[in-house]
Amino acid sequence: MYKILYDAAAEGLIEDDYTTTDWEGCKPMLNNGQIATMVLGSWAFTQMRDAAGGEHPEDVGYMAFPITIDGKQYAPAGGDYNFGINAKASYEEKLASLYYLKWLTHESGFAYSEGGVPIDKAGEYPDLYAGHAVRRGRAGRRGDPAE
Repeated sequence: MYKILYDAAAEGLIEDDYTTTDWEGCKPMLNNGQIATMVLGSWAFTQMRDAAGGEHPEDVGYMAFPITIDGKQYAPAGGDYNFGINAKASYEEKLASLYYLKWLTHESGFAYSEGGVPIDKAGEYPDLYAGHAVRRGRAGRRGDPAE
């Protein structure tokens, strides 16, 4: 993956200064076909599809970035965002954080409103993954069976 990104930059196929990308401005540009592709996570799918000023939401899609491990192709995807709790938080703050994370992952519907991969093992995948063969578990990691 990183080699492809490096080559794209080396060949001048990306913006002149990738550190100053206009996030809000690029959303309708992808939606209107002015930008062909972006390396983002599933969390960005709904933002790109529903961008104000975008004229072609039906043309916006998502694909997990492919990787090769020991000659086999995989397209891994995982739960979006990561959360941490301050090690010096009080017991009450840690408990409140736990309740929040349980609510976020099991009850809020966050994965569905944002087009993300649900963290809850029992959660159904959002519609944007309808064209993907979704397999739960650890397949594709070194040392694990790809079953």
